[in-house]
Amino acid sequence: MNITSRQLARALYQSLLDTPDKEGEVVQEFIKYLEEKNLIGLLPSVVKNLEYLQARIEAQDNIKLTVNQQLPAELVKKIKNFVGQTNADIEIVKDSNILGGFIAEYQNKIYDSSVSGQLNQVKKNLLNSKNNSKNN
Repeated sequence: MNITSRQLARALYQSLLDTPDKEGEVVQEFIKYLEEKNLIGLLPSVVKNLEYLQARIEAQDNIKLTVNQQLPAELVKKIKNFVGQTNADIEIVKDSNILGGFIAEYQNKIYDSSVSGQLNQVKKNLLNSKNNSKNN
């Protein structure tokens, strides 16, 4: 069975999480393992995968907020409460296609409170009710 640099990165990451007070020892044992298994050539790839994994994990803890214009701090605070994460960092992305409202993304969930998103929802609801009334 071939071991990939991605699998090695995940294993190292998990080991570091499990024993945060022994970081140096974990890394030394990991390198020793790579040498014993003749996998030391994968080390640069393992490091890249670790960086990618860390970036993904950090991004999940941030709220991406897509807006047309700068929002007042009080509204940003309410959005944090709305998604249930008051301590999360906010990444604000300006998009001129947003006519009003906002789209918030947090931990792979999308909260679409944009004007176009709300209009699409109304349209969907109207079509569903129209189809339901035809069936009855």
